[in-house]
Amino acid sequence: MKLARDKSGFTMIELLIGITVSAFIFIGSSSLMFALFTSNNRVNQQSSLEQAKNDIEAELSKAVRWAKAIQVDQYTFALTVENSDGTTNTYARSSDGTLTKDGAALTAKSINVISMTIDDYSKDSKIPQKSLVITLELENKEFKAIKDTVRIVASQRLATDKTEF
Repeated sequence: MKLARDKSGFTMIELLIGITVSAFIFIGSSSLMFALFTSNNRVNQQSSLEQAKNDIEAELSKAVRWAKAIQVDQYTFALTVENSDGTTNTYARSSDGTLTKDGAALTAKSINVISMTIDDYSKDSKIPQKSLVITLELENKEFKAIKDTVRIVASQRLATDKTEF
């Protein structure tokens, strides 16, 4: 007498193949998600560095352009700017790698200022206006591979007492 088999279930081989295929899909999708999250974080860090570059360039260009007087300390590469209202601001690289304005940080904690150089290209010592080239090397503290250089060429405006038409 033959026994009737119920053919409605899966065999052991079919189950093992299904589990193996599911494992490969899970591993592939999890590695893809990891790559996406890493890429997104890197893009955010690059964006943060670009924003810092733009902020530094705007701040230093404006400070030099509208300064009444400028002093450059070639030893520490500190830039001291006397404003038209008589106040002074000092821009310098601090020991922890941030760019500071009067001791307050201008750059985010995630941005490291590797180096800062200031070159004075003023040609005539009789003219008090300065032409400066300020170079800063920046890097992201989390992703050391994200680096960039800011090169700012700024000149002091000529102050005139007379308005000519």
